[in-house]
Amino acid sequence: MVVRLAFPGNPEAIHLLAVFLPPPLLLIRFRVGAATISDNQCRPWLRLFQFPCFILGILLLGLIDCLLILSHVIPVAAGPFAPRELPITLTIFAIYFSLMAFAMFPGWRRTSDDSLNEWESETGTAPIDLYEHG
Repeated sequence: MVVRLAFPGNPEAIHLLAVFLPPPLLLIRFRVGAATISDNQCRPWLRLFQFPCFILGILLLGLIDCLLILSHVIPVAAGPFAPRELPITLTIFAIYFSLMAFAMFPGWRRTSDDSLNEWESETGTAPIDLYEHG
């Protein structure tokens, strides 16, 4: 929509956007995601699985970006949101969300008794103990 407003007489602008916009976004996503994975609380062996899932996820997101950008040019009956193509599109989205949910899992953070005492002194309430069966 913004491209059509910025370049009203140039329909090829959306094609150029579909070609030149995803690569820099891919690099930005890679840098942020790699930093997130390296700083998480997971064990090193789990990070070895998270990183390939993350790579596949951002590649799928690049494909999704291209589909969304080009959906402005492709006729609705033949586009990614056509009733015939919708199961494939939804499968791509489901795979993407599953990969990224696993890849961006921050890990379980262990709390010490000192941090629980700090919580009580700052908030005036005791934290909820999910493992207490009373």
